[in-house]
Amino acid sequence: MRLILHIVRKDFQLLRGRLATWMLVLAAKYAVGFAFVFGSVSPDVEKGMAQGGVAGLIAFDIALTLLIASLLVHGDGLVGTTEFWRTRPISGARLLVAKCLGAIVLLGLPAVAVSLPWWLVCGFGAKDVALAAFEVMAIQVLLIAPAMAIASVTESTGRFFVWGGVTVAAVWIVSGVWAYSAKLVLASNESRLIGELMVVAVTVAAVVIRQYLTRDVRGSRLILVGGLLVSIVAARSWPWDLLPEKRAERRRTEPGIAFPQDVRIEFDSSKVSVGSIFTSGAMRQNLHIP
Repeated sequence: MRLILHIVRKDFQLLRGRLATWMLVLAAKYAVGFAFVFGSVSPDVEKGMAQGGVAGLIAFDIALTLLIASLLVHGDGLVGTTEFWRTRPISGARLLVAKCLGAIVLLGLPAVAVSLPWWLVCGFGAKDVALAAFEVMAIQVLLIAPAMAIASVTESTGRFFVWGGVTVAAVWIVSGVWAYSAKLVLASNESRLIGELMVVAVTVAAVVIRQYLTRDVRGSRLILVGGLLVSIVAARSWPWDLLPEKRAERRRTEPGIAFPQDVRIEFDSSKVSVGSIFTSGAMRQNLHIP
């Protein structure tokens, strides 16, 4: 355990400048929110400028998170013949534990800590804070885990961004087009996207664990490419409906359903009246409007 903590401390020392910049970006996002809550912001011009600034900060936040995650892995690289520990050897399993712990400590917990004042200002209770912290950690894992997988099979940060950008863009563009253009009756669009994410998660975990334990770059790359191809197929033909309520809602809103042509619906402030020749007068109904 002492060696694992030593690696985490070493990574922090190497990345402390970038981590400080990343935390400033996180704080800047919430500073805009504090300005709206406690300052006098014009609802026209300044609001639009602030929204654009937050969007830019979010993009910068994602880019820095991916960069730091890649540098965390490349600090003790797994590809090439020149990477080694100068002091003593370390097993792949122990190095994997150290990198995962470092990702949580360096990229997960600071995101929660910076967000905490904003949650308290918004009136969050203990349960709300716990749920929000879980959501932030989940989002960070969704960014960090794929970044660690791609970094573990690349030699440098430049190649990480080139190949990672090409891979992610290709997967999301193709799977997104398939998921929302193919009309399948077995599963909803949301279920297919969830299925795709599940395949990606399994692929990422398999690549990271295998690469740290075996250092077999070619095999890990094949697993990564194969898993991403399977995720694209899952986006089109995932057969299990994980959200049955979405499927029921889609059926209610499908075109081609016949409605009586003589039904009249009237709305006022107190009731909904549905009149028809099949009823004597108006009757009160609960209407579901998707």
